[in-house]
Amino acid sequence: MPFKLSRALLRSTDKWRTRLLPDIVSKDKSSENYSNASAMAANLPPEILLLVFGVLPTEPIYDSWPRWPVSPKDLTSAALVCRSWRLPATAVLYRVIEVKTIRELKLLTAAVLKYPHLKPLIKSLFLPLRFQAVCPPIVVVQYQLLLTLLTDLDEVSYQINENCVTERPVIGESSQRNRNSELRFLGLAGCTTQPFNLPPVYAFFPNLRCLHLTGFKLCERLDPDTTPPLLRLEEITVQVDNCFGLLDDWLCTLPNLRTICVAAMPSQPIAPTKVLQMNRITHLELVVCRTETTYAGTWLGVSNSLRILSITADVFNSSFPEFPMELDHLKIWTVRYIELKMDHFIEYIKSGPMIRTLTIIKDTHADYFVTVESVVQKYCKQGGTNLVILSENCGCKDCLQAKEGAIVEKKKASTSGFLHTAASVAGRSMGRRKPRRIMSPEESEIARWEAAETWAVEY
Repeated sequence: MPFKLSRALLRSTDKWRTRLLPDIVSKDKSSENYSNASAMAANLPPEILLLVFGVLPTEPIYDSWPRWPVSPKDLTSAALVCRSWRLPATAVLYRVIEVKTIRELKLLTAAVLKYPHLKPLIKSLFLPLRFQAVCPPIVVVQYQLLLTLLTDLDEVSYQINENCVTERPVIGESSQRNRNSELRFLGLAGCTTQPFNLPPVYAFFPNLRCLHLTGFKLCERLDPDTTPPLLRLEEITVQVDNCFGLLDDWLCTLPNLRTICVAAMPSQPIAPTKVLQMNRITHLELVVCRTETTYAGTWLGVSNSLRILSITADVFNSSFPEFPMELDHLKIWTVRYIELKMDHFIEYIKSGPMIRTLTIIKDTHADYFVTVESVVQKYCKQGGTNLVILSENCGCKDCLQAKEGAIVEKKKASTSGFLHTAASVAGRSMGRRKPRRIMSPEESEIARWEAAETWAVEY
């Protein structure tokens, strides 16, 4: 997971601050600083530790986009192990940051203002997105304050307000140099209740390789005669907005576009037929676009260049038997409440499609798949298809509650004695509890925005 801000780490940064650069760690620490360390690792130079931390196992955020390495989950406490670990661990931890609340956003902004040496460490920044609610102006101000401070971003995602759509995205504005013009990934969220126009990202971020639009509700066709192309763009993702018909002409002007992703639609989205017919698109993702209408002739079967297809089960169910028979990689998610029709799928596998790798990702609720798993394995082996079956939580409320419940039970078992003591102390102090503070109008607006759902389609 991306690094979560820690007050303890920020305090340690105050004591051990140094002029860190993205690829260089200061060597000014003398050997006596580490004399009390007993472990062998404590005596390693920071440069070696930085390399070690950089190759630890990581968790990717997304499937299809090659990102900066995400900070390992077990590394968040590494900065507190011993003195020699603090600087290199801090450099790795700040590389990718996910901010989920405005409180965390303010904490990060304060840290960057107080410790300027943290700025060049932050490469990927993912800010809160609540695209089913209008982003409050106070939140936009907080975004702008932080984004203006950072000048070395490689990836960023944030939500915009309808009043700021025509303004320049304030990422790394500087009178001397704007290094964020080299930004590779940009994720922008609008609001599903209001129409938007696409901000002029093509003018300010010409080197974008991946553009992710969420909840924009585009209302105008993007005219290629007045909209310059993003010459290096390789991937575009649209979530919760049926706008590919408006983008189609402009997408045809992007020479390096190879991947199109669409997600979270209540019905089949309009296909960008023109760009698909140009036989450039090699990777297509269609995820949770609820429909009973076949995709054949719209999204599927139009391009002869398609090699990788990632879908949820509803796409296969509605398109069989008119389904691609030759792919390098077919990935199918069996999301909860969207079950794969196994009789049709087995018939498809028996027909001998030329698929090098078949990946089936089944959630914990897909019990129906267990009974036919051996049959699928049999026909994949006969056809020379490499079969990969993965099982994971679907992210529904039941899975999250079960996971949280297991964590709570584990904590109860390990701290029962402490809880009894704390409960008795709390019982004696109940009568002296302070009155609850009343939130200001701005705080109430932020609280309502943070409470908005982040995913528009229920499984």
